[in-house]
Amino acid sequence: MKIVYVTQSLGRGGAERLVLDMSHALLSANKDVQIKIISLDPLNDYPELCEGLDIVVCNATVKLSILGKSHIDIKNYEQIIDNFQPDVIHSHTYLPELVCHENVRQNIAYFSHVHSNFPEFDSLNLLTFTNKLKLSRYFERYRMFKRYKKVNSQFITISKAIDSKLKSQVSNNWHNCIHLINNGIDYSKFYSPFKPINTDTTIHIANIGRMFALKNHNFLIPMMHELCNMNPTIKFKLHLFGDGPERSDIEKTIRQYELIDTVTLHGIITNVETFLSECHFYVHSALDEPFGLVVTEAMAASLPVICFNSGGPKDIVENNKSGYLLPINATPKEFALKINELIHDADRYMAFANASAERAKMFTISECAERHYRLYKSQILKVQCKK
Repeated sequence: MKIVYVTQSLGRGGAERLVLDMSHALLSANKDVQIKIISLDPLNDYPELCEGLDIVVCNATVKLSILGKSHIDIKNYEQIIDNFQPDVIHSHTYLPELVCHENVRQNIAYFSHVHSNFPEFDSLNLLTFTNKLKLSRYFERYRMFKRYKKVNSQFITISKAIDSKLKSQVSNNWHNCIHLINNGIDYSKFYSPFKPINTDTTIHIANIGRMFALKNHNFLIPMMHELCNMNPTIKFKLHLFGDGPERSDIEKTIRQYELIDTVTLHGIITNVETFLSECHFYVHSALDEPFGLVVTEAMAASLPVICFNSGGPKDIVENNKSGYLLPINATPKEFALKINELIHDADRYMAFANASAERAKMFTISECAERHYRLYKSQILKVQCKK
């Protein structure tokens, strides 16, 4: 089985991580598998995960225009496909969608990975004609679905929220082509046993994520302010792992709340599992999270999770068992109260920590890869039967 994965880049993100982790898992478990990863950008934040993988940077452009001239150049991509002769082409994120489906081939099984809501898939309505961007997106949608239909493309969604959204965007005829497969992690890499709470030593709290506005990091600073006020004799440390355009604003908020000694910005690190093994809680402030790979990794490290009840985390966190799912309008103080509750109830904290580690076992990369492998085989068989 020859598989091509196409991704926008290998920059730091859940989609990119999945491509690399999935490739290793499939190659390890299946001797009949060959994989080529095509990246449309030279950016690579995961050199440590790329060892042993066949990765090529490809120059390809698809810029569509309704009224003007579209700019399409996929010659380099086509050469790679001609030389590799894949059975499966699996695209991740939207630009790879355009590139992979510009010239579809009947002898290949096509898969589109839906890692987040695709506004380009929104159906036609009256507002479409009053907004240039919406009209442009609908043009792309119409054009793409003609190509999807030619090769019976299949869609893989990563959470119930993304699955439900996609099904609302397409006709019922497409629903059998949509497959929900949660992302997976290397459980053994992130697992660490339960760590008792000791209020005489520092209590460590973690958050991992790119510092974009959607991740809502600034919410966590007043949360820490509330938590410290509730427990003036206890020392806390909030560890923020990641970087991005919101970093300077987060630093400003830290200074505003006088928490320079309490909140540490570590930037991007490659051994986050080491830090998680030393923490006691994981907080996730994103208001809309498509899945939550970092949430799963933290749970494997036996960390209770406090997060908003939205998107992917609803698939992962068991409310009042392995963590807390709070309403979208929850305040920083409400987050702090949940942490405070577990700090002062050792038995309940232990139960939550152990439940987190047990729950994370349901989201392993090996199981995720096996489900992909079976799906690939079934679609390859259907393609071969059409010949």
